[in-house]
Amino acid sequence: MPVHSVTFDMDVKVPMRDGVLLSADIYRPSGVASAPAIVFRTPYDNGHPRYVEQALWFARRGYVYVAVDCRGRHDSDGTWYAWHNEGNDGFDTQEWVGSQPWCDGQIGTTGGSYGGLTQWLAAPQRSQYLKAMVPWVTPSDFWFQDNYVGGAFQLCLNMWWSVQNSGRVMQNLQPYDLQAMYRTLPLIDADRFTGRTIDFYRDWLQHEAYDDYWRAISNHGRYAEIDVPVYNIGGLYDAYAGAACINFVNMRTHGRSERTRTNQKLLIGPWTHAPLGGSTAGEMDFGPDAVVERIGEELRWFDYFLKGLETGVVDEPRVRVFVTGANRWVTGHEWPLAGARRLPLYLRSNGHAATLLGDGWLSLDPPASEPPDEFRYDPAHPVPTVGGNHSSSPEFLPAGVFDQRGVEMRADVLVYTSRPLDVPMTVVGPVEARLHVASSAPDTDFTVRLVDVRPDGYAMNLCEGILRLRYRESWEHPTLMVPGDVYAITVDMGIAGHSFLPGHRMRIDVSSSSFPRFDRNLNTGEPIAHATRMQVAHQTVLHAAVYASHVSLTVVDDL
Repeated sequence: MPVHSVTFDMDVKVPMRDGVLLSADIYRPSGVASAPAIVFRTPYDNGHPRYVEQALWFARRGYVYVAVDCRGRHDSDGTWYAWHNEGNDGFDTQEWVGSQPWCDGQIGTTGGSYGGLTQWLAAPQRSQYLKAMVPWVTPSDFWFQDNYVGGAFQLCLNMWWSVQNSGRVMQNLQPYDLQAMYRTLPLIDADRFTGRTIDFYRDWLQHEAYDDYWRAISNHGRYAEIDVPVYNIGGLYDAYAGAACINFVNMRTHGRSERTRTNQKLLIGPWTHAPLGGSTAGEMDFGPDAVVERIGEELRWFDYFLKGLETGVVDEPRVRVFVTGANRWVTGHEWPLAGARRLPLYLRSNGHAATLLGDGWLSLDPPASEPPDEFRYDPAHPVPTVGGNHSSSPEFLPAGVFDQRGVEMRADVLVYTSRPLDVPMTVVGPVEARLHVASSAPDTDFTVRLVDVRPDGYAMNLCEGILRLRYRESWEHPTLMVPGDVYAITVDMGIAGHSFLPGHRMRIDVSSSSFPRFDRNLNTGEPIAHATRMQVAHQTVLHAAVYASHVSLTVVDDL
């Protein structure tokens, strides 16, 4: 319960190592000489009402709350450039806060999305004051989870976010036709559609393959340098649920100290990127049990690690995941959960799996000798994105559950559906597709989606993935295909937490586009920044004894 009134120190200037001054709004519990501090760093205005509300909430409960505008944003000095300054600026901010007389030397950090990455990027520098972190809905690597998912440029998010955050303050997008902007070619000129030149957007396109630009802002390879307990929070219908799991596993395995490796926690609910903690995602309401008060979970974490209070947060199972379908929580101490097993579902057909009315089916038995499935992918007419697991603005591209039957009626979508289940099948963990494919193009994309088909026919999307085939062997060294050759590819589909109930059917959709979530592969193999020429690709998915295309599920029995 709140017990303190609040004292304010607004627009306090915090010096960075290069002399730039960042603006901090500081909320202190009145009458308390020193207290633990919670640091929140954001490019979205530290005076935004929702951030002020959060600051007051913590200050009334005995914490100093320090809300900081990122470099070059709002009241902070310096030049704004997304991501790359946050490591040093975050560390310098923590060192300054920890040395102030109103701080007792204990710091926790909080924030979601960009506010989560500001925590991770600073953590390897190991401020002496940093004692706990709570990042939510944030990537572990910006190339393969944020900008280039499976090598495909995450178009809607990158364009929308870049334009909105292209200045010192948030930009109004109302004047622009974003749907037209998404179709702009070449992509490098899309920012000029809005009358702007956005340096970081252009740099993302120029750094198409994984290189030092992306390594500099990745958690991967840095977990051994991080020495702090972390409460990882994600949503099944957010783009970064898999990232939260990657962070959790790697901190449990590689964290700098035994105390850090022991004190990691993972919470995954049936949520989109925002808002986090409710019961609905798209068209689906998962019931009152899905609701979690995120800020209350943060308080329990901080009370334990910053105040030494016995909140029970470290005595509980380390992993808590909501399972849709059954609409209940499951718990464990590891990820994937103990007893989880891999189950392959094989793609089968008589060569006519295109559309919902085709002859594709799923089987536990691998194929022997079957004709392949083929479809025509035209980048001028891509498959539309309908819901899904992403972090684009709900105003322009809503995430979550939406009926996929409209998409599945397209001739450029292969559909494979199981028989109705006799018993439940619960999938909790990573999902990936291992396909054998060929194309008439030197480069193309393949998309894969896992779907639950209810008895009434409603096709509920669960998780999905994409692979740009030039990255099939390496993120760093793209390699074009030989048209007509067969390639074995692996498509990361993220994670699922879902129970397929009796009478429901399992379904896999395969295609080559999801627009505008991802840019259209023009099928030419040219660098995407400047490419304008399109060509149609004739796609083949093989399923036979030596080409046993399948989706691998992480199944947990007896939950």
